[in-house]
Amino acid sequence: MNTLLVVALKSELEDIEYKHTLYTGIGKVNAAWKLTKYLCDNPDIENVVNYGSAGGINPDFRGLLKCTKFLQGDIDCRPLGVPLGHTPYEDIQQFDFNEDFVDGKTCMTFDQFQLTKPAIEVDCVDMEAYALAKVCHNMNKHFTSYKWISDIVGGADQSAQWKENFNTGQDIFKTIFKTDYGIEL
Repeated sequence: MNTLLVVALKSELEDIEYKHTLYTGIGKVNAAWKLTKYLCDNPDIENVVNYGSAGGINPDFRGLLKCTKFLQGDIDCRPLGVPLGHTPYEDIQQFDFNEDFVDGKTCMTFDQFQLTKPAIEVDCVDMEAYALAKVCHNMNKHFTSYKWISDIVGGADQSAQWKENFNTGQDIFKTIFKTDYGIEL
């Protein structure tokens, strides 16, 4: 299976020589645009794996989460009678790639660094995964996201936590990527 590795920032996963690595930049628009273009230019890609930092919700957990469920965090159309996080007039509100992994975690994506916990129960928050999942769903690609908990949402000096920890999980991810996908980074 041809696998694409997608990372927002080169500094999150350094010294990668894998030919199918895409750096998108931060945010949903950058992620959606760059991934769509890459998949159109490389239709043989079947599997997309995302790695990056994320804000954790549970203060007792630090480490790597395998996320398989993805929610939109920026949509709030409650005044129109639509539940928080749901996009009006769209059939699919959550992307779930959990078919072969029973304990996948849920990631909610925002276009801002989250300093408060979302009103919806999730395991972590990031700035790209929902957009990547939506592109993969619409282009019939399998998608998995591994999120390194770099900071705890609502924690003391959260931005300093992120700056200190955003790339400290890369060796753990490289080992898992080799084990799960047979690819050495």
